[in-house]
Amino acid sequence: MAIDIAAAPASLDAGTLFVIAICVTALLGLFLPFAWTQERIRVLAWWGVAYLLGGRPALPGGLAIY
Repeated sequence: MAIDIAAAPASLDAGTLFVIAICVTALLGLFLPFAWTQERIRVLAWWGVAYLLGGRPALPGGLAIY
């Protein structure tokens, strides 16, 4: 009674994809500045800050600037 996993339909709703996208953005936003501290390549710092700022609207509080 084996189940054919390849034939089973995959179901990813919008909420799941949103959470995955937020996690990937957060990891890149944290990893790239860390890589910058190791290598001192300026573009890594800019890229990391852009990821952190780009992922901010998804956080609670959204676009609020304090």
